[in-house]
Amino acid sequence: LAYVLGIISSFFMSADERLVLLREEIAAANEFIESRDLPKEIEDEIRSLSDFRASALASESETNDIFKELSTSLQIEVASYISRSLIENTRCFKCTSSNFLDTLSTKLQELTAPPETVLFRKSDHARTLYLVSAGRVDLVSDDDVAEDQATFVHPGAAVAPIPFFFNVRHTSEARTYAIGSTRLFSVDREPYKRLIKLYPDEEETISHNVLDDEDTGKSSGASSAGGSVASSGSTGDKSDGGSTAGSEK
Repeated sequence: LAYVLGIISSFFMSADERLVLLREEIAAANEFIESRDLPKEIEDEIRSLSDFRASALASESETNDIFKELSTSLQIEVASYISRSLIENTRCFKCTSSNFLDTLSTKLQELTAPPETVLFRKSDHARTLYLVSAGRVDLVSDDDVAEDQATFVHPGAAVAPIPFFFNVRHTSEARTYAIGSTRLFSVDREPYKRLIKLYPDEEETISHNVLDDEDTGKSSGASSAGGSVASSGSTGDKSDGGSTAGSEK
């Protein structure tokens, strides 16, 4: 009898857990849709897929996981409303093909970082490329002893792209602005390496873009507080010079 009661108890516990997972699946899909300005037909398709996965008792998904489960063609459609214009207007990706940009946009991870989050530290291996969508990222090196020597990365720009594309260590520390959150898109090295193997001609184009911008003092969309442009993007404003409070990604 105890064994039977144990089986029944486990059954109801499993059912409750499945119900929780079902609700979390639906909530994650709704959050993904509501936080983006997508056409109704795409929203309906995502909801339909989410309902199917939920009915099959799929595991809990965060918004990025929802995106990964979409078909490639639907990922490209969704990304065209989320991140496609951002990378298309980023200097390091200028003159690359539409197919490359479409595929790259499906590899990006979206994150919102709180103030003073450290993205990477000086001498870290460059394992992730960050693109600023909203907010600001500050680049700080050992030589930045005064406010007017800070370097800012503004929306529409990549954060310190040279170390990432040339597989070297970072020469500065990157942290998000001390006031307000910063919205970022990122791609890790391994997915990017697999992508560039499919588009080998784009690697040379990107390398030229990054080096040309560096040579002209316009390397990642950043600008110095003193007003001189240090990379592609808008002119910088004054830094608060706050201490880093974020954790390394």
